[in-house]
Amino acid sequence: MAFPADSSGNLGVGIAGPKTKMQLNGGILRNRDKNIAHANGTYIVWSTVRDNIGETEFINYKGTGTGGFRFYNVSPQGSTGTASFPDNDIAFINTDGTYNNVSDKRVKTNVNIIENGLAKVMAMRPVSYDFHLGRTLRNGVVKFTENDKTVNRIGFLAQELEKVGPEAVLVPKDPANELYNVAYSTLIPVLTKAIQEQPAEIEKLKAQLVAYEHGYLSFQNNGY
Repeated sequence: MAFPADSSGNLGVGIAGPKTKMQLNGGILRNRDKNIAHANGTYIVWSTVRDNIGETEFINYKGTGTGGFRFYNVSPQGSTGTASFPDNDIAFINTDGTYNNVSDKRVKTNVNIIENGLAKVMAMRPVSYDFHLGRTLRNGVVKFTENDKTVNRIGFLAQELEKVGPEAVLVPKDPANELYNVAYSTLIPVLTKAIQEQPAEIEKLKAQLVAYEHGYLSFQNNGY
């Protein structure tokens, strides 16, 4: 069935007067299944599960499969090549909602132990803040829009965190017109290292305390 474009070149499916090159009234069900009885497919829609909430919904009809959402990255950038598993696999969300990154040691080189984890953590500045949802950024100037809303959050300020944990900060190519991003999960190894360093620090303090107490008792026993 053909859906001819209107005079402006826009295509509407289930809707008259499309406002974009393609506008669809309803969800998109994409499937590729050898056995139609399995009903495998991905359904992309807007606010059908929770009406009027304004959420984009991704629904995985797993049929008889294991289900989940898998992400691939094909390089080099702009390549039209086909993604393959596991060559281009980068992440997976399983059926209980757990987000999994590819982390196989066989694809990692130049592996080094993190040093000074506690010092790095102590240099971080956790803050609470109001995050603005309605804003514009032009030539380094941020302006809040009339319909701006704020949500209270806790976290870090990206520009500050970059000085301590640059691996967790995505620095924009054009800071005057792009915002900084933070990958909070990247900080977990640093936090883990800081926790691992604490027993050694505690034992060191215990040894110093024992030495002090022995010296103090000896001082008293000498009649001073």
